Amino acid sequence: MLTLIDGNSLLFRAYYGVHSRLTRSDGTPTGAVYGFLNMVLPILAAAHSDDAFVCVFDASRTTFRQDIYPAYKANRSETPADLVSQSYMVRDAVAAMGVPVLCIPMVEADDVIATLARQNCNTARATRIITSDKDLMQLVSECVFLYDGMKQREIHADGVMEKFGVTPDRVVDVQSLMGDSSDNVPGVAGIGPKRAAELINRFGTLDGLYEHLDDVENARIRELLRANRDMAYISRKLVTLKDDVDLSGLTITPFVFNTPAALEYVRTKLESNSLAAKIEKLFPMDKFNPDAVHDFSYAASACPTEIVPAPVATNAPTPAPQMTYETITTVAALDEFLGRIKNIVAIDTETTGLNHTSAQMVGLSLAADASHGAYIPLRHMTAGGDLFATSQIAPNQLPIDTVYARLRPILENSNITKVGHNLKFDLHMMANAGWDTEKIAPIDDTMLLSYALFGSLHGHSLDELALKYLGHENIHFAALFPAGTRDAEMHFDALPIDTATPYAAEDATVCMALYEYLRPKLDANAKLRELYETCDLPLM
Repeated sequence: MLTLIDGNSLLFRAYYGVHSRLTRSDGTPTGAVYGFLNMVLPILAAAHSDDAFVCVFDASRTTFRQDIYPAYKANRSETPADLVSQSYMVRDAVAAMGVPVLCIPMVEADDVIATLARQNCNTARATRIITSDKDLMQLVSECVFLYDGMKQREIHADGVMEKFGVTPDRVVDVQSLMGDSSDNVPGVAGIGPKRAAELINRFGTLDGLYEHLDDVENARIRELLRANRDMAYISRKLVTLKDDVDLSGLTITPFVFNTPAALEYVRTKLESNSLAAKIEKLFPMDKFNPDAVHDFSYAASACPTEIVPAPVATNAPTPAPQMTYETITTVAALDEFLGRIKNIVAIDTETTGLNHTSAQMVGLSLAADASHGAYIPLRHMTAGGDLFATSQIAPNQLPIDTVYARLRPILENSNITKVGHNLKFDLHMMANAGWDTEKIAPIDDTMLLSYALFGSLHGHSLDELALKYLGHENIHFAALFPAGTRDAEMHFDALPIDTATPYAAEDATVCMALYEYLRPKLDANAKLRELYETCDLPLM
């Protein structure tokens, strides 16, 4: 049997486990490594003589999926530094024990696992995948099963049905509809797991669903599906595991535990007497055959072997200037601000929610430079004075059509670049308000710029980039509401306008400051700029 170890899944589970505070004598964290090895060692010890093992990790955060959808996994925060350092130790420890370790560039570990599982699908139970990742459930078949080491549970087709409500061959179609917020896979907004399973069970596949869309009785669901067709098919490309990764030349041999190398590693690199004792018990030295050990190497594997600091570490940017903000509530003030715009304007919308098909603009923020921003409130509400406290439009707000009429010449001016952070969402909000977004050009996006420049070095949220590259900590959304307010009760349109202004205007101003920092770095690299402008930016 071939056992494929999902290194990322096990490492994250170990990192947040009970041993997270363990360190070496020099203070280096080792808890995640300890937890990882404690999960893996009993599995290795139970191996038969003809069993083989491969442990697979991501080579980086950047893969072909960002070419399909640049915002893929863009919502993920930076990996904790102590987890990054332990990821190197885990790979070295597993390799020392005699398990081949693979990190293949431009694909995810799941794709490598899918490829190896397909290649080994020759008999029943031919491949076992050790993981807690639901995304791998699409691989379950007669010859492939998953194993959750923490729960000591095998997962076959019935387990997939329990999780997704469909058979393994339909998991991809369900995920295409429901999306995945943890990976920023959009799916069809408004379609949850239960509804997705019902639709796929009825129509068979995503294609079958769209071929018979008129047969969906629920009008709201039918229109959601119609409006988000492109997102559904983009999502299918994102969640479908690539099972044809080029692994030519890879040779996998029966597993032999390298007891001396494993003991040396845990004693010298981890300083763990308990792991050494466990290894000696499970793999006695008197049973070790040095002639049976196979040295593993694979040229196409590119596992990082040392921690490389981000480029910014040696070239820290000048801190962002002091930022000031204003509220625009009259046409005269709006015209005066628009008159300051030269060749770039940063734009950000505040909305009633994050569902790009149903959310509406509450306000619009603009910045003409990196030191001053303006917020234009549009739809803030106030509790009415009648018996039922009916919400009403708050006073001192410009009509949205008036704002569009004044702003439209700038939005459609070919000499003025419109910049946003995840601008695609803001364009959706403008379109929801009836604005002609097809004519808004040229555009640029600081989130995409960060992705192009820094890839997997860190996350790409506005807050993270502001702190990392500008030394500026953004106002947190929760701080706008009284302590103890539940997430479901945090409605931006219910905020007083003077409370909303600093938060909203800051986003546009920070976006402008980031653009002034990031864009020159991209322009300095001709090949990267060409790739960005011909591949990344057009996808927005």
